[in-house]
Formats: sequence, C-alpha cells, structure tokens
Amino acid sequence: RHGTRYKAWPLVQAFVEAKPRGALFADVGCGNGKNMPACNERGLVIGSDVCRPLAAIAAERRLEVLVADIVALPYRDNFFDSAICIAVLHHISTPARRVAALRECMRIVRVGGDALFYAWAMEQTEPAPSEATPDASAAACADAAHSAAAETLENANSEGRSGHRFAEPDVLVPWHFRRPRNKGEPLPPEEELVAAAEQERQAFLAEHATFDKDKNAFVFQRYCHVYSAGELEALAAELAPEVEIDQVYWDTGNWAMVLRKVAQLPASST
Repeated sequence: RHGTRYKAWPLVQAFVEAKPRGALFADVGCGNGKNMPACNERGLVIGSDVCRPLAAIAAERRLEVLVADIVALPYRDNFFDSAICIAVLHHISTPARRVAALRECMRIVRVGGDALFYAWAMEQTEPAPSEATPDASAAACADAAHSAAAETLENANSEGRSGHRFAEPDVLVPWHFRRPRNKGEPLPPEEELVAAAEQERQAFLAEHATFDKDKNAFVFQRYCHVYSAGELEALAAELAPEVEIDQVYWDTGNWAMVLRKVAQLPASST
C-alpha cells in the first residue's frame, strides 16, 4: 500500500469536513477512491477516473464511481456542491488541456460552490510565506487547517510529498508495479516474469516497462508537469470572471488551489 494512496491527506479532509452536512461531492480523478470515504462521511460523493482498473478498485470498495476523462465529464452543469481533484493536474500534458480540466470541474459545480485542486510543486521544500499564500485570508485558512491536522501532518510530510527534485517542469517519473509474491518465495528469472505477464494478458509490461530485480517490480515512466508558484493561478485566470480564486497554499510538496464559481460559465468553444 503506497502511503499517498490509502487515505485522504489532512488538508483535503479539512476541506471536505468544512462543507455542510448532505453536500454532494465530485471526486474527479478519484483513483482507488482514497478520498471518497471522507466525502461520504459528510454527504455523498461520485468519483470518476480515466483509468478503468483504478475505478474498478474503488467500485470493489462499494464506492459510486465511473470511468471518465477530466476534460469531458459526463455530468450536467451545476450538479455538485463541491469538487475535489487531487494529484491529477500534474498528469495533464498541455496548458490548453489544463485549463479545460479546470473548466470542466467548475462547470459541474453549482454557482456558489467550490473545488479543491492539488498538483505537484516544483518547490519540494516549503517556500516563503509570500509565495505559499498570496493573501492574508488564504494564509489564515491554511494556518487553521494545518493546526487542526497537526498530529497527522507529521506523517503526511512523508506521505504526500513526492520526494523528487525536479530539474525541469516536464519530467518522466518512475512508477513501480510490484509483482505479488508470497513471503519466502524465491524470485523467478526476469524472462519467466515477462512470460507470466503475457499469459495474464499483461504483455504491455514487456513492451512499456523495464524490470527492477531488486524491487521485484516493473518500472513505468509517468509523465508529470510540476507547477511553480503562481502557475495554477495563471490557469485559473482563464476562467475569470465567472470563477474566482479563494485560496492558494503549499502543502507537503504540492500546490493547492481552491476555486469558487460565482456565475454560470459560458459554453465552451471546443
């Protein structure tokens, strides 16, 4: 179980718990559903992810989930009270698609509703306060949430942060797919693992991954765009004046941004 994938991060949970009882949430890019239980404790959540196997894991946990692309969500306008989109934007490959992703998340939220976004930060150590929180109200909100989650943040510092040092904003980051193995079972040769993967309809492993014998894992290269201070705000500015920035803060190696919908968005031209 990867530390970042089995429970909601403290400040994400604080955002959810601040909503009224009975709120309807969208978890866009829900992955295995780790943030959905916190939403269900507050109201009701519908999750979506472009990855069918991850959505299947969430469904096995009896969570309401569907397969959908963040730039073309299958919901009507103004349907949800609030949305969360955690660790998704750094996998979106172009500025136009990033704006489209923000637009879709805000389209499905009602006027007056909000959405929380998290994405990997270029700044993997905490920046100066002037960079981390652009105004006093955002700073106060972030400070309050940090205080409320003080005990769990010590663990989150190791769980939420990527641990990488990025040389440039567009990078390929290794992801390890470990082969399940019984304790004490000897490690079979690489050729045997590849053959077994093909027999299990996973021949893509042999084509798209390398094998790390020490970790008993196939290694894939994931595309990530890591965000510098101010970059998320520049994307959000494309949705003004119908969407406003409520707050921006840095949290354990991620930039977080809360957007609020203050008017109906115009129909997209694409």
